[in-house]
Amino acid sequence: MDYSRFSAGLAADGPPPPPLPPIDALSVVTNGLAVKSLVGQESCGRAPWGIEFPGPPCGFFAIREGECVARLRGQGKTVRLSAGDILIVFKSSPVELKDCPESQTVPLGTLLKGQDMRKHPAIDCGGQGAVTKFVTGGFVFEHDNNHCLVEALPAFLHQKNEAEKFPAEQEHVLELICKELRQCSSGRYAIINKLVQVLIIQAIRGVLEQDGSPPGNIVHALNDNEVGHALKLIHQYPQVNWSVQKLADEVGMSRSSFAKRFNIATGTSPIAYLMQYRMKFAAACLENSTDNILSVARRVGFSSDASFSTAFKRCYGDSPGQYRSSRQMSRTGEKQIREGAGGVWGQKRTKKYPDKTIADDRAFRGWPV
Repeated sequence: MDYSRFSAGLAADGPPPPPLPPIDALSVVTNGLAVKSLVGQESCGRAPWGIEFPGPPCGFFAIREGECVARLRGQGKTVRLSAGDILIVFKSSPVELKDCPESQTVPLGTLLKGQDMRKHPAIDCGGQGAVTKFVTGGFVFEHDNNHCLVEALPAFLHQKNEAEKFPAEQEHVLELICKELRQCSSGRYAIINKLVQVLIIQAIRGVLEQDGSPPGNIVHALNDNEVGHALKLIHQYPQVNWSVQKLADEVGMSRSSFAKRFNIATGTSPIAYLMQYRMKFAAACLENSTDNILSVARRVGFSSDASFSTAFKRCYGDSPGQYRSSRQMSRTGEKQIREGAGGVWGQKRTKKYPDKTIADDRAFRGWPV
C-alpha cells in the first residue's frame, strides 16, 4: 500500500500527492528532534589533570588531541577516549574526565570560578605532562523530551575513530562550534543549538556504521533493515491503523518472526512502540501548535477526540487540554526564571519566583550558560 498520501494529511481515498523522495530511517526517526545547548567550552588538560562535570540531562565530550578516561558515575562505566572519539551521554550522570584513572578531579564549578565564560569559553588545567584537547557541552532535548527517540536512546554512545581524527564533516561541525564559542556574535546560541543537534545525529550515524550499539535500543534497531523500515513507517505515518501483521507484511516477514525481532532490537513490542510514539507526537503537537484536540487526535490515528483523550490521559495523567494549559504555563514561568538567572544554572533566583526551579535545575550547577 502507498502510505504517502497520509503524510500530506489527505484522506485515504483522496487523490495521491506527488511521490516523495526515499528517506532513510535515521532521518525519519530524528525528524523533529531539537536540542538546546546549555554550555560549551574548549578545554586543554595537561597530565595530571581531572575535571568533574555535573550531571545535566545530556552532555557531549569530543576529544581533538591526546587521550583520556571518562568515568560515568551514574552508570558505573569507564570509557577510554582517544583523539577522534566522541562520547555522548543521554542519561543524567556526573562524568569524571581525566588523563588516567588514578588522577584526582576538580569540580567544573571550581575551575570556572571567577571566569566570564561568555568572554573566555576555555579551560586550561593540570600539570606539565601530556596534553589532551577536547570540546565539551551540556544540552537538553526540547519540548520536555516529547520525542520517542529520546527515551529509546541508550545511556551513552561512544563513537570511536580508529584513524584518531574526526571525519572531515564532523571536524567541520566541531570547528564551527568552537568558532561560535570564541566570538560574542549575535545569534551564536541559536547556531550552537543547531550545530550540537547535527553533532548528535552524526555520532548516531557513526555508531550505526560501526554497528557498535548493543540490542535493546533504537540505535541498534535502526541497523536492522526490517525493524528500521518498520520504525520509519511508524514515524512517517502514525495515523495509519497499524497492526503487527500489517507492519510484518510491509517488511516481508511473518508476524511472529517480526514481533520477536522487533522486541529484541528495540526492547519493546511493535504496538507498544507505536502507542508510545503516537502519544509523544501528540504531546509535542499540543505544546507547539494551536490545532484543536480532534485535529491532533486524527494526526495520531484516532477517529474521535474522546478515545484520544482517554489514551492520552492514561499516558500523561492529564487530559489533552489540561496538558496544553500546564505546558504553556510552565514555559511562561520557565522563561521568567531564566531571564532572572545569570551566569550558571541554579545559582540565582528571581524575587518573583524565589523557590521555583527549572526542571532538573540543581543538576546544572557548575555548567555556565
